[in-house]
Amino acid sequence: MKIIVLGSAAGGGYPQWNCNCALCGGLRRGALQAAPRMQSSIAVSVDDENWLLLNASPDLGQQIRGCPPLHPRGPLRGSPLRAVLLMDAQVDHVAGLLSLREGLPIEASKPGRGSASRWDCPGKSCGRAPMCNSLAAASLLDRQPRMSPTYRLQHEEAQDSWVLLYPEGMVRLNEAASEILKRCDGSRSVQQVVDELQEAFGEASLQADVCDFMSEAYARGWVL
Repeated sequence: MKIIVLGSAAGGGYPQWNCNCALCGGLRRGALQAAPRMQSSIAVSVDDENWLLLNASPDLGQQIRGCPPLHPRGPLRGSPLRAVLLMDAQVDHVAGLLSLREGLPIEASKPGRGSASRWDCPGKSCGRAPMCNSLAAASLLDRQPRMSPTYRLQHEEAQDSWVLLYPEGMVRLNEAASEILKRCDGSRSVQQVVDELQEAFGEASLQADVCDFMSEAYARGWVL
């Protein structure tokens, strides 16, 4: 897998437009040996040909112009960008979508906790669903999820089910969700969780379902 860091700064970039702290002001005055940084976004590819964009920062146009692997291909129009995955709905993570309005298919689906949303390829309507899904899954399978300290996974005898407890309430889980979260202890990758579940339940094709659930779990803050 190849990962390109397009930007690594917080909202507003570095130096921030309205900040005169020692770091931002020092960079402007030339007192620091540092380089300006654009707002956070990365591009991920499993084959160097098709790329998944994680977050679309307001600097996206400049980021693409400065990144040859993301330049248009073909005689006229085209792009190796195939999908966008938004980690949340903050302005500095979504404003760059305006730069993609002419060609990249984007669709909102499955709102997460608070303002977080998951955006991805609209599937059959763009004809690239298998590729977009494989790129998103590849970026997830190597992660080693662990439960957020805000949530506690436990079995409730009264309801005869596993639940997630948190200060504001409780989430009741089905059997599949509980089996996945039981294995999110930071020692296993998502791929290892998939392998264990497939062996335990005699199923050979659980990867897509596990990845869908894990994407939602990350978006809701259940796992880190």
